[in-house]
Amino acid sequence: MATGVDARDLRCLFTLRTPDNTGGSRVALEYASSIVANGGRVLVVHGPIDNFRERGELYLEELREAGVELLEDKSLDQPFGTRIVSRLVREVQHRKINIVVGINQRDRPVAVAVACKAGVKSVVCGLNQLAFHGPLILPAIKRRLYAHWVNKTDLIVSSSQFVTQEYLVEFGVPEDKLVELVHGIELEDVKESSGLVRQVTREDLGIDDKTTLYVNIGRLERQKGQDMLVQAFADSHFKSTSKLLIVGSLDNADQVHVSEVKKLVGELGLEKRVIFTGWRNDFIELLSAADVFVHSARFEGLPLVVLTALALGKYSILPDNASRPPGYVDGCHGLLFESENVRALTDCIDKSYSEAPERKSQMGKSAANLIRSRYDMQVIRLQFVELLLGVLQGKKMNIAA
Repeated sequence: MATGVDARDLRCLFTLRTPDNTGGSRVALEYASSIVANGGRVLVVHGPIDNFRERGELYLEELREAGVELLEDKSLDQPFGTRIVSRLVREVQHRKINIVVGINQRDRPVAVAVACKAGVKSVVCGLNQLAFHGPLILPAIKRRLYAHWVNKTDLIVSSSQFVTQEYLVEFGVPEDKLVELVHGIELEDVKESSGLVRQVTREDLGIDDKTTLYVNIGRLERQKGQDMLVQAFADSHFKSTSKLLIVGSLDNADQVHVSEVKKLVGELGLEKRVIFTGWRNDFIELLSAADVFVHSARFEGLPLVVLTALALGKYSILPDNASRPPGYVDGCHGLLFESENVRALTDCIDKSYSEAPERKSQMGKSAANLIRSRYDMQVIRLQFVELLLGVLQGKKMNIAA
């Protein structure tokens, strides 16, 4: 891990409602371990791990190995309440915490409330665009509560211009409380699997060499748009020579969405062409085995799986929302479609099938060069540490592009 910032003044508490293996937890790991590596202290208060047992030990063991303290609080998985705020205020006071960082959407108001009550600084990680769920007026109430608390934080670290605009327009956050810091990945860990591994992986999935394999990786919930992807895949002109791999937990997921997607697969007669793998931790191998990576989210932050696929040089199809890394150009680094437009996604699938192999390869190489030049986590995590130090000192930093 790269060092170079004196973080001894940082005594942080991170809130992490969902300690799973998805992007938010990965960001928490990278940022918290960087603070500790540079002399600071971090306590991560996380929600219950029982809901994520199918995914092994998640990132919690890696956090421990990095010197991060862990505290499970099951109340983080419950509606916002005063009891958890009071408990965490006591932790802040006992450990002399001077900055609280909110990671997941539902725990960010808790983080800011704790900081306000304890009289310390707070930072919100704006990792993605947001949706608020529930019957009748509940989504509006949740949105108002969220807006109330994020306006009280000292800094919101946004992952993209789309997220920044949402905080400015939807939540009324002043511009001087926002700074953009893109997600990054550990580039040294992202290496294309060997030809033999690709072959074995495809054989295990029942995919022969003549089949064009599309892969989609992410949580199975409406936000990720697997329903639109299945419909677009069915509408494609190349029905007999391609298959779609949908990778993501079927148990720890939006069960209504899972049922709808599976029902759609059946109605469209795609049972032999769409494969649900469930949760997998070998996504590098799955990406290497695929011919095309396709991301179909209705809205996003900047997904780590997208950065990983592009860093591998994978030919890609992305929506024109925050899923697209800044610098990604349609027709140069891959293909873009209008988000939530099934017809546009279908057209991209058709184009990806008929595109010349040399053209696909060139786009993949351009995408890999983009990610490796601008999305190095070793640089980004140090910039985050500097942002926290700036908050403590009453300064706001601008991150150079």
